[in-house]
Amino acid sequence: MMPHFLRAASLLFVALGVSSLAFAGHGSNLGSYGTNFSPAVLTGQVTSAGSPVAGARVSTIAGHSTATDATGNYTLHLDAPGIYTVTAQTATKTATGTVEVSLGQTFTLDLALAGGTAEKGKLVVSPKRVEFPLTNVGGMATRDLTIKNRGSGPLNGTVGALAGSFSVVSGGGGFTLAFDETKTVTVQFAPTAAGKFPDELKITSDDPRKPSLRVKVIGSAVSPRRPSPTGGRNK
Repeated sequence: MMPHFLRAASLLFVALGVSSLAFAGHGSNLGSYGTNFSPAVLTGQVTSAGSPVAGARVSTIAGHSTATDATGNYTLHLDAPGIYTVTAQTATKTATGTVEVSLGQTFTLDLALAGGTAEKGKLVVSPKRVEFPLTNVGGMATRDLTIKNRGSGPLNGTVGALAGSFSVVSGGGGFTLAFDETKTVTVQFAPTAAGKFPDELKITSDDPRKPSLRVKVIGSAVSPRRPSPTGGRNK
């Protein structure tokens, strides 16, 4: 029979081992749960004033972290059961919620940001100057420019029209872009006379720091050479 003091020591080591295993589960040591480990999956959407917020940072006190996608959705893999405090943050807003999870199951926690101002889009246009190659009168050339939203909220705007020898053949009119979404605008130059033609394409948006942007559009045209009556040979 095992002496009482040895039995007590054995029980103490077992207790310490179980405690260490439980503690390790709240970190990133997935091996503590063996080969059949299956984490809890936490999903949700981050919104502000009812609109999805892209690029928000979602994290837990235990160190899990991710960012929301273009539709404001996020996914976290939690490696231990229990109650988690989850925080969503942008530069101006914060939201916090709690959820209790079990391993091997999927849970949902939506977070609505509060405080600060509504998330807005950020207008980025490239290039800022569109210049066409030398074009014959009666000819035609096209150039593309790209509109991109680099803000955390949706970007709403309008691509204006061009006149004279220039025209917007695709991508004109109103638009709405989600976070990191792009839009291509195609401008055409079809001169009817020789000369240099400058113009500006106006793009407006609800970007509070850049409500209006003008892209310079420049084209030059020459009259095509007429063929020589003698076929270009000198006699």
